[in-house]
Amino acid sequence: MLKKIFICRCAVALVCFFLLTRSSIAQSKQVRYQNHSWTSLNTSMRIAKHWSIITDVHYRANNFFASPNFYFFRVGGQYHFNQHLSVALGYGHLWLAPSKTGWHTYSNENRIYQQVQYTYKTQRWQWIHRIRNEQRWQQIITNDIATNNYKLTNRIRYLLGANYTIFKQHPKLPTLALANELCLQFGENTALNTYDQNRFFIGAKMPLRKYLSFDIGYMLLYQKKADGLNFDYNNTFRCFFYYTPQWQQKN
Repeated sequence: MLKKIFICRCAVALVCFFLLTRSSIAQSKQVRYQNHSWTSLNTSMRIAKHWSIITDVHYRANNFFASPNFYFFRVGGQYHFNQHLSVALGYGHLWLAPSKTGWHTYSNENRIYQQVQYTYKTQRWQWIHRIRNEQRWQQIITNDIATNNYKLTNRIRYLLGANYTIFKQHPKLPTLALANELCLQFGENTALNTYDQNRFFIGAKMPLRKYLSFDIGYMLLYQKKADGLNFDYNNTFRCFFYYTPQWQQKN
């Protein structure tokens, strides 16, 4: 019964997302369709019974691998209350490539984030709920020149992820990976785009070694721009790696 309730909730959330996306596109002034590739290494290193160090490095490219879109690095400390619930605090830095033709100056972004995460299993499903709050300082670029001015915004992200075990007797075979993350932002600089973006992912996840795995698949990223009228519709090839060593066992 619990499994059916969670599946119904996911289905309703996905239907609502696609209906809102379709409605927003119809009302928008311009939609820019793009193709991206996105790869990353995400680590969670358990150093004590209740503590982990989490880091991730990301690279996203335009037109699959034609040119850089951004580079991103994040680090933080994570406290585990038990095997299901954890909180984290950390810092991230993003280098955003210019989108205007002929420009060469990257924009810097500094982030501080707070995070709450809850994971659990229901028969063949593995679930993750994550709420992440970010304070973002985005550098303003004027005429391809970096300035000392920054735009401050606060963004809240909710991720619902699930992995479904297709081959129960063969844990080394791929599992079905699903995820949807909704991002909303607040502040005086976000009056026209409180809705920031939504990321929907479907693919396969597979173990490589005991503490190393990866997922690969398709991500649809739909983003509202700062002017509140223009949108990005990004078809994205995604390949993420996950490294989760248990170092506390060696102490």
